[in-house]
Order: sequence, then structure tokens, then C-alpha cells
Amino acid sequence: MNFKQANKLAEFLNGLSSETRGKILYFVGDKEYSVNEICDGIDEKQSYVSQQLRILYEKEYLIKKKIGTKVLYRVKNKKILDILNDIADYVVSENK
Repeated sequence: MNFKQANKLAEFLNGLSSETRGKILYFVGDKEYSVNEICDGIDEKQSYVSQQLRILYEKEYLIKKKIGTKVLYRVKNKKILDILNDIADYVVSENK
């Protein structure tokens, strides 16, 4: 891995550095949800969830689709969920 790749990796992992962003990604999974549905699903306030969704969108973890006045979010690439699951498996196995 060269320095440019290491920097990209660090940026990618930085996007996962929030517990709430992790909750959002796990909740959304391979479906599409509105901001309000995500708020209800992870039991967080709308303003905070909106901030985290903006970060996830800007870092290209999520894509959004507007239908009328509603915006739906979904995970951009299923590999992101696979990576999260691999990291979770590693963390759980290391903390036994």
C-alpha cells in the first residue's frame, strides 16, 4: 500500500468513526429509508441523523433518491456492509 492508498483508507475508515453512522448503515442495510424512518429505527433525533446522513452521503457510503418531497437513502455498495460485518466480527472475536 502506498501513501495515497493509505490516505484513502484512513478517509474511508474515518467515515465509520461515529457510532450513529454505524447504526445508520446497519439499519439501512440493503433497503431504502427516509430520514424519519431512520430516526425511528435507530432512536435518534432528526437533526442529528440528518448531519450524519450528510457525512455518509458526502463520503459516498450512501446514495439518495428524491421522490416528491421525500428523500430516500440506501447504501451505495453492498461491499460497505460486508466490510462493516468483517470489522464487527474481528472486534467481537478480539474482545472475548
